Amino acid sequence: MIEGRVTPGVTVGINSDVGAGASIMGTLSCGGKSKNAIGERSLPGANAGIGNSLGDECIVEAGLDVYKAELDQTDNVRSSDSVRRRIQPAVRHGVQSR
Repeated sequence: MIEGRVTPGVTVGINSDVGAGASIMGTLSCGGKSKNAIGERSLPGANAGIGNSLGDECIVEAGLDVYKAELDQTDNVRSSDSVRRRIQPAVRHGVQSR
């Protein structure tokens, strides 16, 4: 179910939910060529902001903005552009960093 905003160029996988007020930003509206995707069975929480692709079975905490993300050895988000919070369950092979 999509309760938030999904911009042009974004695909949302089956059985995924986009929380109320969440924004999933694509690049096509800004002249970009790459397409962002939300994997299957994923949940960007309410008021989350996503600016890159997420893999399958990712849950992003409500209110968290993720525009560039790398995971450290303990599956915590490690990035100067992101708030240090946990993405659960983090699927290491499914998160694409840019």
